[in-house]
Amino acid sequence: MKVLIATTTTQGERIDDFSSTVEGELAFDAGPCERAIREQDPDCPCSISFRGVASGEQTTTVMVADLDFGLRDYERAFRDGLKRRGICAACATRYAHDARMLALRWPVGTVLEREYLDIRARVAG
Repeated sequence: MKVLIATTTTQGERIDDFSSTVEGELAFDAGPCERAIREQDPDCPCSISFRGVASGEQTTTVMVADLDFGLRDYERAFRDGLKRRGICAACATRYAHDARMLALRWPVGTVLEREYLDIRARVAG
């Protein structure tokens, strides 16, 4: 199954790159925080990052990976990981679905980055 995982691949190519996640952990796009949206702040760290499911930490890069996961196990990993952060099961399931749909848009091995509301493949360089 195609999923998003946290990666340090291409980290450092942008001056504002950072990663506090665990390499290879499942990841998702939580989107910019309410303050960043309200103030239209593209410089807020949440405006350029994804979140790790297990660690809850942020990273500016994720990779599309093909992991041997059944859908139920994948969703359970999200529910269990995000429950520790106070995120309800329904929201965790939605994050899992959205992350999977995002991963399906790109080939395995593609590194993704976000800039405010735009998620795109990172071009190495």
